[in-house]
Amino acid sequence: MKGYKKYAIGSLVCFMAFGLMLSSASAFWGFGKSKKENNANYAGAVANVENENSKITTPTITVISPNGGEILKSGKTYKIKWKSRGLERSSFVNITLTAFREDGSQEKALIATYVFNKGVFNWKVLDNIPANVVFKIRIDSQGYIAEDESDGFFSIISKVEKPQITVISPNGGEVWRVGEIQAINWQAKNIPSDSRINLEIFKDGTDKEKATAIYHGLSANITSYKWTVSATAFKKYRILIKVVANNGIYLSSDTSDAPFSIVGSPR
Repeated sequence: MKGYKKYAIGSLVCFMAFGLMLSSASAFWGFGKSKKENNANYAGAVANVENENSKITTPTITVISPNGGEILKSGKTYKIKWKSRGLERSSFVNITLTAFREDGSQEKALIATYVFNKGVFNWKVLDNIPANVVFKIRIDSQGYIAEDESDGFFSIISKVEKPQITVISPNGGEVWRVGEIQAINWQAKNIPSDSRINLEIFKDGTDKEKATAIYHGLSANITSYKWTVSATAFKKYRILIKVVANNGIYLSSDTSDAPFSIVGSPR
């Protein structure tokens, strides 16, 4: 009987020890809890992670002005304003002016780069403003982490007369031969001295925006250019002449009134 009691007591001790281990494991791994309780704990952990992630601010920039509907005057100084989130005031932004023409084409001109992100920039509007154009301001952070543009179009009224350019020749009906030297002539009025003249050619009946360059960058005071005819023969063409401001925006343009012909090499 003494041996039996000793064995029983030892078994009880072992059983109690095993039970304690099982209870500890259950507490650590979640054994013994209901599936509903475990799911609730997991959902709570995920929610905590999502809440932490939501605290991370996505960088944004919002243009405040000009933001659409304003009428600015050339030669005057205006404040370009914006606000930002998630970007340091010591960081830099670029400011771009986009011109929208009636034919749907666009031209961009950089106003300023490496501007401190302080939310305001003093902009003196240029005098050389093209006709029949509306504008938007675009601001982007260095690296294009954040960007925004005016919600609507604004206008700029020029205080100077509009630049004008008129194609004189070829203006329709001429027959030029490949390899010949021919003069392209035009008239210019109110052309800014720091602007440039671009000469281009395009096939009659095609989009002039796809014109091919003959020469870009002629001085504003030039009104004639001698061209060695080099286009594809036996086609009808028109000449396109553009006046380009020093900031890259087109101020004025004109094309031949009617097509002219280019034929084979000189006899």
